[in-house]
Amino acid sequence: MEETPFQCEYCHRFFKHKRSRDRHVKLHTGDKRFQCSQCESAFSRSDHLKIHMKTHDHMKPFQCSFCNRGYNTAAGMYFH
Repeated sequence: MEETPFQCEYCHRFFKHKRSRDRHVKLHTGDKRFQCSQCESAFSRSDHLKIHMKTHDHMKPFQCSFCNRGYNTAAGMYFH
């Protein structure tokens, strides 16, 4: 069985790497130091801010082949 020694003190979930646990803990603490320059949104992770910024540039590079609706992330189109 794979060892997962790093536990979240808030929800008690286990992680294999300390870095993964530390990133996860930010979801509980509300540490949102990545602020959007165009609105009031803030994020705990820079990659989440990067995804959010695509909502402001109105670029939607992922397009549904059935209904032609556009999405700014592949995940957005996938869940469509």
